[in-house]
Amino acid sequence: MPRLINSLQTPLIKNLVALKEKPRERKKQGLFVAEGLREVSLAFKMGYAVEALLYDESVTSPEALDLVFQEGNAEPRELIATSSPVMEKIAYRAGVPNVVALVRRWDRRLSELKLSHTPLILVLETVEKPGNLGAMLRTADAAGADAVIVCDPLVDEYNPNVIRSSLGAVFSVPIVTTDAQPALEWLRRQGVRILATYLGATESYFQSDLRGPTAFVMGSEAHGISDFWTREAHKKSSSLCMGWWIRSTSPLLRPSSCLKRFASGQRKSSLPGFHCFSARFGLSIAPRSVLLYCRKREPFS
Repeated sequence: MPRLINSLQTPLIKNLVALKEKPRERKKQGLFVAEGLREVSLAFKMGYAVEALLYDESVTSPEALDLVFQEGNAEPRELIATSSPVMEKIAYRAGVPNVVALVRRWDRRLSELKLSHTPLILVLETVEKPGNLGAMLRTADAAGADAVIVCDPLVDEYNPNVIRSSLGAVFSVPIVTTDAQPALEWLRRQGVRILATYLGATESYFQSDLRGPTAFVMGSEAHGISDFWTREAHKKSSSLCMGWWIRSTSPLLRPSSCLKRFASGQRKSSLPGFHCFSARFGLSIAPRSVLLYCRKREPFS
């Protein structure tokens, strides 16, 4: 039988609220809060350790809980039923079938990444907004990226808004947080070409040969890519511009466009990008630049 929590003053409930709101607590305790049947199911499936799983017994059925568990071979250390007021305190979505999980952080190192024969890597520099990071993780999963390297971030990858906007891709895509210099040195050791996206580029990514191990570097929302990465990318390959009519530094447009272009180039698809969006997340981001290309330009070879 699961333990029942009815009080908002329970230490566990207070700690869940603190973990949701304070990045420092997430780092200090090595824990974070994940919410959602699909999201927590992916956490189980990808091997994350779930310390506690909480649900509102009045709206979340045993069958819904079984669907969460069946994705992985593990169960939470503790299963806890809550009252509706408690769930409203700790969850973004209350009053509907839902779960809230206390999950142990998985802070990977670059040396732990396992790459495919022709890896695709997304490098993000000083990302500021949780929703943008989550959307980029969703796109990376859809394009089959081997990893996402987040350099000098201004947001924690386990921020609840990152988890929610990623639809769980924060669990399915290996993420490493590091500084720019170690990331650059590691990419060089792996023999990965570094392609930078910035407005001053003279070559479109549609003109670039994207076969072979490739890393796309995307800059911040406010300032774009730094001189560090444009300087290093010039040594390895052409830098990339965004389009033909409207140029953008949007971190939402750039990864989805470039990653789908890479995927279509690798797989020789005549309809770029659409085949490589996983069924798990669907066509939730359809970048305008790729759609315009499909309508106005010849298909990729």
